[in-house]
Amino acid sequence: MERKKVYNGDFCDMKKVCVVTGGGSGIGFAAAKEAAKKGYYVMIVGRNEKNLQVQ
Repeated sequence: MERKKVYNGDFCDMKKVCVVTGGGSGIGFAAAKEAAKKGYYVMIVGRNEKNLQVQ
């Protein structure tokens, strides 16, 4: 398998992305909120769809 360089070496152009598992409640939810406050694009994953709805 061949490796390919997927970035151009300029990390200033890279977006900050955070994936939080268990983010529907508790510590995961708090971590997701903090990441969003710090400018990350946040993806929240959880088991309970009701808890993942935007309020």
